[in-house]
Amino acid sequence: IETNEENPFQLWASEPKINGELLDKWRIFKPANKTEVTGTYGPINRIKNYKDKLFFYQDMALGIASINERSIITDQSGQQAVLGTGGIFPDYQYLSTITGCYHQFAVVETENGLYHYDARLRKLFKTGQGVQPISDMKGMSSFFDNKITGSINKEDFTLRTIDGGPTGV
Repeated sequence: IETNEENPFQLWASEPKINGELLDKWRIFKPANKTEVTGTYGPINRIKNYKDKLFFYQDMALGIASINERSIITDQSGQQAVLGTGGIFPDYQYLSTITGCYHQFAVVETENGLYHYDARLRKLFKTGQGVQPISDMKGMSSFFDNKITGSINKEDFTLRTIDGGPTGV
């Protein structure tokens, strides 16, 4: 029997890290600490923790996963109660099923938002207040069509050489 250990559509969470511990809990992944996203949009190519939210990029989609979300409510007597759902990743949602990213190094974080280059669509997108095609909005579409050529639009450079540079360059 051949087993497949690769799970390209799953988000996994390690155990919480505690300073001074003897065993590194960031290396412990329990079977229940995962969730599987929709595989029809391609494998998860990049995961980014941005402003306490977990963003994940697939070939043709961009999503956000909730992590132990909780809400505090106050009852009629003034007592506070914490509400939440169980599980490490109790829920996820897609921000876009139009754009994604298959280059893991094509996602950049700034104070104003997350930016990613979609090589399939040849567009630059900003995630902040929704997902916006800023290359179209700023009149840069012809630049991306004409200047971004070659391997970046065809190959995934996630494999690195020994010296740290991308392969095939």
